[in-house]
Parts: sequence; C-alpha cells; structure tokens
Amino acid sequence: MRLVLYPLQRINNLESDLGVDQLRYENGAAHFRVYNRGDLDVSDVGVAVVVNDRYSGHHYLSLPWLEAGAEETFAVPLELEPGRHHLEVLADPQQQILEDRSLQSSNRVALEVVV
Repeated sequence: MRLVLYPLQRINNLESDLGVDQLRYENGAAHFRVYNRGDLDVSDVGVAVVVNDRYSGHHYLSLPWLEAGAEETFAVPLELEPGRHHLEVLADPQQQILEDRSLQSSNRVALEVVV
C-alpha cells in the first residue's frame, strides 16, 4: 500500500453573496432584484420591504431557494400617501445566511420617493 499526498493549490471558501439592487417605485409598487453572486445556494431567505423606517408595518417575502449565480425580481404593491417617503429593501435581515461580513453591505438598498 502506498500513500501519495498532493499539495493543495488553493482552498475555496464556499459562501453566498446576496444583494439587492434595481430598486424603483412605479405604478404603486416597489420593484427590485435579489441576487446571489456567491458559490453557495441559499434557502429560506427573508426579504424585508420597509417604508419610512417603520419596521412594525414592513412587508416580508420569503425566498424558498436561490441558487448560486441566480436572481429573482419582485414587485411589491405599496399604497403610499402623497408626499416624501423612504423605501428600503433588506435581504436576509436576520443574517441567517452564511455570508462574509464584507459582502453584507450589498444586502440593503434604499430609495427616496415623492408621490
């Protein structure tokens, strides 16, 4: 019997890289994209849509599965009163997904809207 060891050329760390972008408000809905640029699929990803920093009345979506390299687009109906509003979308607000801290800044996007 012979044991042969080969040197490792590199070690890959598998992790997800969630992000939210393309946020816009039109026709009474918040439109945005959630993507995963990482090497690891994710499951049960939460997405929060918050209006005017009121987390008590936020809209919450659940993505059952998002493959590595995949993306999903959403349109969430929002009835906004006339005036100025602050919209914010957060992917994985409870930080349950395996993701490096340096990559988490892309998990949140905000938009100022005047209706």
